[in-house]
This record gives sequence, C-alpha cells and structure tokens, in this order.
Amino acid sequence: MGTGGSAASEWAGEVPLVSIIIPVHNRADLTRQCLESLFTHADPGVSTELLLIDDCSTDETPEYLRSLGNRIRVFRNEQRRCFDIT
Repeated sequence: MGTGGSAASEWAGEVPLVSIIIPVHNRADLTRQCLESLFTHADPGVSTELLLIDDCSTDETPEYLRSLGNRIRVFRNEQRRCFDIT
C-alpha cells in the first residue's frame, strides 16, 4: 500500500500519511475480506501503513497474515488479551 503500491518504503524510512490499525482474533475469512478491500480501493498516491494486532489467533489467521509479507505489519499477542492495552 502507499506510494508505489508497497509497504516496503514505509518500513525503510518514509513516514506514512495514514496508519490503519486493525485488531484481529480468528475469523481469517473476515480479515482476508477486509484487507483485500483495502488493497483494492486504497489510493496509491497516499502513503499508508496497515498495522494488524493479532490477539493470539488459533485459526489460519497467523498464516494468512504471514503470507502477505511486507504489505502489512503484524503485532501478535502471545497470550489472549482481548485487545487490552494495559
């Protein structure tokens, strides 16, 4: 996403204009639909980063997120926290 259609430049130093934070827990099907929609409809002229917070998913969600490579950044809770940030 972002300039050039890839997140790689954001991780290399470019500060994204937009950050989208998506919490996920299981439901890989909905996560896939959400991300595919964002990839399809995002404005390539707007530098964007996608940050996914995986709350210890036990389905195929972690594998799917890994398959996206540098298109997204994933932060995974090792214990279920129900998205509690404390």
